[in-house]
Amino acid sequence: MGPIETQQPHSLSRKDEKEEPYKPAFPGCLITEDPVSDLSPLESTRVDESFQAEWTEPFELLTIPEDQFEDYGEVVSSCSMRSSNCRVHGSCDLSSMDPEVSSCSESVEKLSFLEDRILELEGENTQREETEQKLRQLNKDLMKKIYSLEEQMQDQKLQLEEEKQEIISQRDSCFHKAERKWCLEREKLNARIKVLQDDNVQFSQSVSTLNAQNRVLEKKVQSLVSEVLETAESLEKERESSRMWKDALNQEREAWQRERQEAAQLVEDLRCELSRFQRTDCELPCCNDRRSTHSLWEECEREKHRLAEENQSLREINEDLQDALLVQNGSLCFPHSIHRENSPSKPGSPVHSIAEEIDVCTQEQISALNEQKEVNRRLRQYLDRVILTVLEKDPALLEIKPSLSH
Repeated sequence: MGPIETQQPHSLSRKDEKEEPYKPAFPGCLITEDPVSDLSPLESTRVDESFQAEWTEPFELLTIPEDQFEDYGEVVSSCSMRSSNCRVHGSCDLSSMDPEVSSCSESVEKLSFLEDRILELEGENTQREETEQKLRQLNKDLMKKIYSLEEQMQDQKLQLEEEKQEIISQRDSCFHKAERKWCLEREKLNARIKVLQDDNVQFSQSVSTLNAQNRVLEKKVQSLVSEVLETAESLEKERESSRMWKDALNQEREAWQRERQEAAQLVEDLRCELSRFQRTDCELPCCNDRRSTHSLWEECEREKHRLAEENQSLREINEDLQDALLVQNGSLCFPHSIHRENSPSKPGSPVHSIAEEIDVCTQEQISALNEQKEVNRRLRQYLDRVILTVLEKDPALLEIKPSLSH
């Protein structure tokens, strides 16, 4: 009867649990809220299933309708009293006691069943206490792990806070440095912009003057280009005329060479004639008549006149050539002087260099003509001296004898 009374409050509290929120079954346990909450999902489901199997089955068997029994102790006492009455009054009328006997036998059966169930529940309670002990130990271990993890978490939080503060301080220092650097660069750029603006103003002011100077220079360049073209044309003309005069000079030189060769040939012929006359003088008799001398004198006079005429013709030709050269030199120098007066040029200009080249060419031609004149003059003097010497010393040498030629 004692174990039944101890289990009755549990059945009533179990009914109250269905209506009220969950309360821990073991208040003395160290588990704060739910001993299964710190386990893994698989272990928690297994523990929940074992708790449900252990707590629900016996209390469902103890549920008795309230309209039949108000208290579980009254039921047990009535059953015991009825069983004693049956034993004492066994000789009573069985027909009148059949309902009571049947009810009493049912109560005894129920009581035996309940005693067996209580034994089972006591065994299960011991097992439950063992599991509770294991769970308490597991809870202690878990709480130790939780405390260690919390300490580690706190340490990590502190470390993270320190790292965070360090990173924030580094970021602030970098930001301040970058801000100072940016401010310095901005000031430098502002100063540079001001300088560039001042330069731009100066350049814009000087652009107008440079444009005016550029236009003046373009006009000067155009005038110089036109002058250069005119000078090039005049130079081409002068080159053409100088080429013509060079050709004429070459022809004159060739003619002078031919005349020189002819004069040398004439001198050679005269020498041969002189040698022949000398040989013939030795052969001729010493006394010659005056007639032969007079004829020889006439022949010498005719030869003299012929040579004088040839010399005169050569002089006239030379004078004509000298006049033509003088006229050509004057035409070369006069346009150059007129051009120099009209358009004065600098010493280093192309016009001045072309004029100097023309002057050099004309000077070379004049020097060549002077040399040619000097050579002609010396040749004429030589020929005159030869003829005079022959006429003075031996005029008979110039005599032409027809008899000898035959």
